[in-house]
Amino acid sequence: MIAYFYIDGNDAKEASECGLKLSIYGDPVLEDNGHPLKAIRALLSPKDDMDKYNDAGLECLKLDIPNGKLLVAEAAYLETGNRKWFNESVVHAENYILGSYRNPCFLITFTVMNEYIGILDKKRDVPVLYDSSEELYIHNVKSEFEYKDNDFYDKALYGYLDVMRRNWKASIEWQSDEITIFGANEKKYIIRNPVNEK
Repeated sequence: MIAYFYIDGNDAKEASECGLKLSIYGDPVLEDNGHPLKAIRALLSPKDDMDKYNDAGLECLKLDIPNGKLLVAEAAYLETGNRKWFNESVVHAENYILGSYRNPCFLITFTVMNEYIGILDKKRDVPVLYDSSEELYIHNVKSEFEYKDNDFYDKALYGYLDVMRRNWKASIEWQSDEITIFGANEKKYIIRNPVNEK
């Protein structure tokens, strides 16, 4: 499996020749019986961090690592500060289903030797299967709800227009027990009311 890791451009050559050291690039993100364990957090797609992707001072390393040695976790849980959720989200990479995490990260718990490291050429390198993990996640969540709920689109559109209304970018022009007519962008949108909404 290919993992992507951004590094200062001045250090990229050294890392590709000497390896990506866990002691330098690892962060204590995992826990084992209350003890923090270091791991290098890498990306599933180079565009999973667009700020780093567009940063001319960074190079993107391609780490070609055997599946059995990689873990995947939901990095969004780190933003909440809930380490328990983060630790519970950890799965072996071979068991990870693409699109099931909004902000997935690879966890590499060892130093990556130089023979597994290359530098991504954004213009000529092998294209990835999808643009970003977040885009794939949103698509999968939408598809899941669409499949499970015949009224998904009415609920989604109602919710979207209601958020716009709360931000003064739309208005309710007319409403009955069954439908709401929203006004936005000088147009009217006729939306079936979700259950318990009117």
